[in-house]
Amino acid sequence: MTPLLLACAALAATSATASAEFAPAALRFQNTPPSTPTPAQSTVDADVQRSSPPAESPRFHFLQKNSRWLSFGVSAADDFDNLTEVNVYGSYSRFIEDRVEVIGEVSLRYFDEVGGNAVGVNPAIVFRYHWWKSDEEATWTSYLDLGIGVMLSSDDVPQDGTSFNFTPRAGVGITHALSDHTRLLLGLRWSHISNARLTGDNDNQGTDAPMFHVGLIWEF
Repeated sequence: MTPLLLACAALAATSATASAEFAPAALRFQNTPPSTPTPAQSTVDADVQRSSPPAESPRFHFLQKNSRWLSFGVSAADDFDNLTEVNVYGSYSRFIEDRVEVIGEVSLRYFDEVGGNAVGVNPAIVFRYHWWKSDEEATWTSYLDLGIGVMLSSDDVPQDGTSFNFTPRAGVGITHALSDHTRLLLGLRWSHISNARLTGDNDNQGTDAPMFHVGLIWEF
């Protein structure tokens, strides 16, 4: 029996020694602070963040301050005397306040006159106020506008006038939303052409005509 007792005692001593050695190691493992990312890991994380697509910025609504729009269209006018015209135009506009729009426009105008035809280039600036909207989404709007421009033409417009003229205008119209960012525009304006007597009264053969215009508007 003595050898068996001695063997059991030796085994118990060995187990106690192993337990004592393991306990500090476990405590050290539990108290180890979290590891700090290496420079390589930080670089990878930054690259991943930069490669992620940025959140899409909110888009403006029509009539909203600071929104910008492009427009293209056609127009026609007749003074019911000796002048008929058609033209195409393009414009860029910005709302400087809600409902208040400043427009820069360039039009190419073709004139059918008694005694000859002419083509003119007409840059203009227009101020437009949308005084009514049908709902919060501005599905329909109605506007008033006022503008002025200058025109250079290939021949005198009208006949017995000059090839350099001023083009004041005033009009009314409506717009209608075709989609979230596309609109239809319909308008009617008074169109005047004259040189403001720059070369004397005898050369100021001005003309007045109603002008109808239609166009499409896109958010820019």
